[in-house]
Amino acid sequence: MFNPLHPFELRFIGIFKRKGVTAFVKQSYKRGNTDNAPGFVFIHFEKLLAAQQYFDVQKNDPHRELLALNDPAAVERLSMLIATTNAFTMLKVKDAEMKARKVLDKKIRAFIEYKLNWQPSRQDDLRFGLDVQFGEVYAKLKFRSKEISVKLEDIETSSYVL
Repeated sequence: MFNPLHPFELRFIGIFKRKGVTAFVKQSYKRGNTDNAPGFVFIHFEKLLAAQQYFDVQKNDPHRELLALNDPAAVERLSMLIATTNAFTMLKVKDAEMKARKVLDKKIRAFIEYKLNWQPSRQDDLRFGLDVQFGEVYAKLKFRSKEISVKLEDIETSSYVL
């Protein structure tokens, strides 16, 4: 499973604070899972109210947490989680789209041909991008006037009989 998100480093907390971030919501992130531990993504918010609303939407995630940066105990908890878990930020790794496309090129082409019935030639411009929404990674595909957003997992796990 391709993971486009950057690991959360302790040094990022100060950087996020300087950028006006007031809170994080921790949620489950299966792309960050390893054999040894589950993965989590920390969504950053400038407004505490927005963080609370996002937290409320994630009510089915047993691992969700709201961590306000004005609470020293929450900052300590955030630091501990970053240091001891598979923690990721909503920031993508450098060249995430290029790396994903390189790893998944054949699966992307098969998905386009067999699921979407698009028929691009090798010379056609097929645009590929990644988007993360509510902790789920989506592939954005564009060919001529056609455009679609699909869970990256659907591309990765699809198999076709040729």
